[in-house]
Amino acid sequence: MVGQYQYYQFNLMGQNFFIRKNSELPLLQMKVINDGRSKYKKIFQNLENAAITFSMMDISNGTYKIYNKPALIIPVTCEGCPDIEYYIGYKFNKRETNKSGNYKGEFKIDFFDDDTSLIVPIYEDLFINISDSFIGSDFC
Repeated sequence: MVGQYQYYQFNLMGQNFFIRKNSELPLLQMKVINDGRSKYKKIFQNLENAAITFSMMDISNGTYKIYNKPALIIPVTCEGCPDIEYYIGYKFNKRETNKSGNYKGEFKIDFFDDDTSLIVPIYEDLFINISDSFIGSDFC
């Protein structure tokens, strides 16, 4: 059940994320975007009382490289902004990025307040591109 949360958008610039093979950084982050249909700050309050997981599927064969692993809630403050905003994110480990390829990612948010779930991104797929590294990871 999606419920009231279907009107929030989660945005990652271009819905494409790039990371090098055997890398742990950069951190995958998605920002909540207000679409004007709901109370914007309410989603931030509800994220504080939710379980967020991340999954990543290999597009070439349909198998999951990552399945329902705990994701991050990242508080973001900015100069001149009166309130804290939140991003949702995921930190990869070297085992999860050890194979170059194209993947599809998604976050699942289980809200405890009203027992609903939301899978994001909603409108566009999130593509994760793991590319070969220029140097061996043993040198980093």
